[in-house]
This record gives sequence, structure tokens and C-alpha cells, in this order.
Amino acid sequence: MTSQMWRLCGKNFLSDYVFESPVPHGEGLPDFCHEHSNTPLWSNETWRGVQKINSGATHTPVEVHRGDAEYWLNVNNKTNYIVRKNEILSFTKFPEDRLINEINFLDIAFPAYLELIGIPVLHASAVSIGGVAIVFIAPSGGGKSSIAARMTQFGAKFLTDDVFPISIDKEQFSTWAYYPQIRLWPDASSIIFKADQCDLICERWPKNRIVLDDCRIEELEVKLPIGAIYIVEPIIDSAEFGILPLDGHAAPMMLLRNAPAFAMLDLETRVDRTKTLVELSRIIPIRILKYPKRYELLDSVINILFEDFNYLGIY
Repeated sequence: MTSQMWRLCGKNFLSDYVFESPVPHGEGLPDFCHEHSNTPLWSNETWRGVQKINSGATHTPVEVHRGDAEYWLNVNNKTNYIVRKNEILSFTKFPEDRLINEINFLDIAFPAYLELIGIPVLHASAVSIGGVAIVFIAPSGGGKSSIAARMTQFGAKFLTDDVFPISIDKEQFSTWAYYPQIRLWPDASSIIFKADQCDLICERWPKNRIVLDDCRIEELEVKLPIGAIYIVEPIIDSAEFGILPLDGHAAPMMLLRNAPAFAMLDLETRVDRTKTLVELSRIIPIRILKYPKRYELLDSVINILFEDFNYLGIY
């Protein structure tokens, strides 16, 4: 087997676009080793009885084995990862599936790495408005990526899609820009972007991948305070728009449901993460955004969001 080493901030990261995210700031980025392997890294006996979860973005089945200061991840019996504090090792049967390998790495292995070094991660999309991060949380297909993408065409700067890292400094919650791409189903991407901007991921997962270099923030090293979090609730066959506050126990519970790597953590770390998200929901406004699930109405969604930003004093 041959291996190639990339620094994550280098210019040849899997799909050959520049991955410049400073996450995790101050900790340095791990080395990434990608190897072709026709056989699983570990035998089936290794995975017997281990924890099984679904990743937040793709709902890909993931088996998790917690070792001593490392995670072993088995992704759909096709790719194995060893995630440590100083490196991530990838062993895949299908190195030719470059976009799928990239997505599995960015959505599964790297969030596990962030959690391992103490950075909580939410399954969310986010943009920057007025110097603060605006976060959208929804299940896959709920519209969070479409709303974030459309907001970049109203002057917002793109921060992240699907993977939202949280920095904690005393009572200040902030974030960094993550990777500069967004993934949309064809019916959404055809309304928001031109056809030549869209790159089909693959036939078996027919989302379009769009690189958003032109509308990302320039100061990648800067932490942005979190201004508000919106829980997106699309309503089928309805013309109802509305934004309501989400208070009490419901707010941290909603955040926990959208922390994809939470299930990987040991009990002590889960308790710590729960306390963190309870505190975040106490300090940061968490709102429910109800909107008709019709992409042609996205501009109306953006308008009521800007009205809410004004109400909250964000913009």
C-alpha cells in the first residue's frame, strides 16, 4: 500500500481545492494519511457489539470503538478511520470515490477529531451577518443549507455547511469558518445557483456540491461570536411564516439532538457537553423558524430573518 500525506491547509486535499479552515485554532491541524485498502482495517470480531450511530449530515451508518485517547470509526463497511489528537488515518476500499471520501472525512472523521480535542460540534449551517454567526439547524432536507446559501446572495458571508464547531471562552460562545462548500439537492441548487457552479457528488447520493470561495469571510483566523441559532421547521402545503423563541429545557435538548458526535463520547465528556449546551442556550437566542417548504419562497424567508435580526439587535 502507498500513502500520501496532506496537511489539511495544503492545496491537494482530496478534491484539489484549498482547505484553509483554521479549525481548531491554536491547536494546529492533524496530519492526514489516506491509504487504499481492499480489506477492512479490523476484523468483524473487532466491531462486534460496538456502538452504532448515524452521522448527522449523510445519515451514513458508523460504528464507533473508543480506544485509549482515540476513536476507531467504521463507515458503512467501506472506510475505516483512526482518529487521534495528532493525526487522522483513513483506510478506504474505494479511493476513486473522491467526493464521497471527502464528505465522509469532513462530516464524520474530522468532527470526531474536534470532539476528541474538546471542541463541540453541531450539525448545522451558518453564515456571518454584521460580524456574528447566524446558525441554522434542521434535519437533512429541512432547508438549513438552502437558507444559508441564499443568504450569501443577500450579503452574508458563508461560514459552514453541516459541521458547526463551537469555541468556548468563559461565557463567550464563538465559531470559525469551516470548509468552503455547500451541498444541495438539485431542486434547491437549480434555483439558487447556476448550473456550471454545481458538481454532482455521485449517482447514489445525487446532491450537488458548490464551492463558495467568492462569498466566504476573508479573516479565516478570526473567531466570530454566535449571534443567534434558528431551528428550521419546514411546513409542507402551508403558506405560514413565523419566528418564535425556544426557551426552557426544549432549547438544549434540541441542540443535543443535533450534536452528531455526542454519541461517540464517554459518559464524563457527555455530561460536560450537556452543561456546555445548556449554558449556550441560556446565553444565545434560540429561535424556531417556520416556513413553507417551497424554494421559490426563500426570499420571503430571508426577509423575515432580517426583520428578526433587527429585533435581536444583530443587524
